[in-house]
Amino acid sequence: MKTRQEMEVWYTLPALRKQLTLELKQLGLTQTEIAKILCVRPSAISQYVKNKRATQFNFPENIKKEIKKSAKNLKEKKCGLIEELNRLCLIIRKGGHLCTIHKAQEPELKNCKVCLK
Repeated sequence: MKTRQEMEVWYTLPALRKQLTLELKQLGLTQTEIAKILCVRPSAISQYVKNKRATQFNFPENIKKEIKKSAKNLKEKKCGLIEELNRLCLIIRKGGHLCTIHKAQEPELKNCKVCLK
C-alpha cells in the first residue's frame, strides 16, 4: 500500500504541475518561462501541454480555481512555488480529493480517512 506522501509525489504533484502549466500558459507565459517557475525542464512543460504527462485525473472545479489563483501568484511573484504547492496539496488533502486518487489506485482501500486527519 502506498503512503499519502507517495500518492502526492506520484499523482498529485505531476497533476498540479500540469494544471499550473496550462494556467500559466493562459496568462501568456512561454514554455521556457513556465519551466523556470515550476523548476522543471522545458520538455516536461511540452509534455504537459501536449497531454502526454499527468493524464490520470482531472481536478474538480473548486481546486482548479485555487490552481488558477496560484498561477497568478507565481506569475506576479507574490509567493514561491513551494509555498503554492504546499497550499494546494493541503487543500486537496483536506477536501478528500487525495483519498479519491488513492482509492482509484488501490481499490482495497475502503473507509480510509488517514489523509483527512
